[in-house]
Amino acid sequence: MQIPCGTTAERPANPADGELFFNIDNAAIEVWYDGLWRYIPLGI
Repeated sequence: MQIPCGTTAERPANPADGELFFNIDNAAIEVWYDGLWRYIPLGI
């Protein structure tokens, strides 16, 4: 599975709940849920 990636400004405009995005600005995988991008730091 390939996760789309980019900067915070490049996040999808109309995400659906559960949509994943790798944010290169904060080195985190983010998931869109309940109207917010929520992220999990990778610790690298």
